[in-house]
Amino acid sequence: MKKQLHNQIDQLLQIRKDGMYAYSKATTKLIELGVKIGRKSDGALTIPASFQPHLEQYENSNMEFEWEAEYTDGKKVKQFEAGVQHHLGDIDQSKLTSLAWISNFTWATDNNEKRVIVKLNWENGIFEIMNGFPNQETREFASMNPLAGEKKLILFTNKQFSETIGDVPDRYKEFFPLMEEFFYYNLFIIGYQIKGTDKKKMLMIQPNGNITIFKN
Repeated sequence: MKKQLHNQIDQLLQIRKDGMYAYSKATTKLIELGVKIGRKSDGALTIPASFQPHLEQYENSNMEFEWEAEYTDGKKVKQFEAGVQHHLGDIDQSKLTSLAWISNFTWATDNNEKRVIVKLNWENGIFEIMNGFPNQETREFASMNPLAGEKKLILFTNKQFSETIGDVPDRYKEFFPLMEEFFYYNLFIIGYQIKGTDKKKMLMIQPNGNITIFKN
């Protein structure tokens, strides 16, 4: 009987240890991918250490990246400026020369444009990847074979949100408060479509800086 009890306790301790390890490993990976994990009780967020130091812009927008448009006369329009949030419709595409997603975090890079991640040359339809983490296929897609024709700008942020589904019995809550969590992450898309066609050329930036070809 005594041996049976010891075995049962050992098995339960191992299950608990395995569960805590799996939880910690999954949480670390989620945060590395840029997923924000928050507590429902107070809204506090856990963000990755690689996001430090963040800039004041992040405090204002809670966005990893913001867009910045530049016109033929040199004027720049930013998504967030002077307490105002601009939208796609505020961009004058007839005067547009370039559009960029810029980072609200300090990047360790030799590039002089430390905050610029991807810039789209509106005149020739070619992307310039200045920071971030694209693979070779994405680099070639960005810098080669621009689409010919009159362009229509594509620019949006896709926010994915979820929360812990279900609940735990009251008897377990004091031991497992982690169920009271919510999760979200942002995806940042930039590109263009040739008017009158379904031809599109787009890139997507993940919150951790990974850059991929975007298709929809």
